[in-house]
Amino acid sequence: MKKSRGFTLIELLVVVSIIALLISILLPSLGKAKELANRAHCAANLRGITQSLTVYAQFNESSFPIANPPAAAGTSYDVTTAAAHTTTTADSTMASLYASSAPNGCPTSALWILNLQRLAQPKLFLCKSDKYVGSPAPLMDPTGNYYNGFSDNVNIGSQYSYAIAYPWLPSTSSSAGLAPWWRGKDQDSTMVLVSDMPPVLTATLPKGDPNISTNNSPNHDGAGQNVGFADTHVDFCRDPYVGQGNDNIFSVRAAADASSVKGTPLKSAGGALPSALTTSVFPYDAVMVPARSTTNGGVQ
Repeated sequence: MKKSRGFTLIELLVVVSIIALLISILLPSLGKAKELANRAHCAANLRGITQSLTVYAQFNESSFPIANPPAAAGTSYDVTTAAAHTTTTADSTMASLYASSAPNGCPTSALWILNLQRLAQPKLFLCKSDKYVGSPAPLMDPTGNYYNGFSDNVNIGSQYSYAIAYPWLPSTSSSAGLAPWWRGKDQDSTMVLVSDMPPVLTATLPKGDPNISTNNSPNHDGAGQNVGFADTHVDFCRDPYVGQGNDNIFSVRAAADASSVKGTPLKSAGGALPSALTTSVFPYDAVMVPARSTTNGGVQ
């Protein structure tokens, strides 16, 4: 009988080398395809959120959902105290109770009210490209009471990937100061309501700067961000200069800077986040909050 002959060592090495070469060629393409799929999923999330905001405002004949403003004019917004509070009721429609009991100045309160009203599910607030988030926020605690905020009091921001347009004016006190864009006034297709979470900036770059990726959301590795507008459409934008009047939505517009070419970064030189906007006239200065640190993933 004729003896069968196996592969030689050289032949095996050639086959392995070819397979390795094919993998090295295909992996970047597969990674890019995955990111594009994640962007599409993220855009669908933000479209769902903008639609839910609109439905809430129309159904309640009011503004977009909002809880307590900052305790006094000039105080910074707060996300760190909006954690792990439970209600004394198992009624998921208790948004009015929540609005009066939520921590002052917490912008994510608006998003949580959508959960309580069953207009959105907690998983809608997670971007698949956001490496800092984990599981969706639970609606109820083990005793059956509803949380009245995102419950990630240990790792702030691990249950949401998105930010909203800062909803209060500089004159905000405990009784006044809701911004006109959050009341639905002068809404059009250029008004930004929600977006991928911005970075905590120490400087802002002008539109067209080759290093603009450092000003983009960390959700998509600096390539850009999904942005949801008042007419509920969502765009993936390569830089943050997409607000009304070519406004940088990740910075606070300087008082005399109508075009917001630079503006004030979300984190000033002194380390303090801005407490409120410098303008309340059209075109509006949309500033997306809260913001995420690109060094440790923490939310501020």
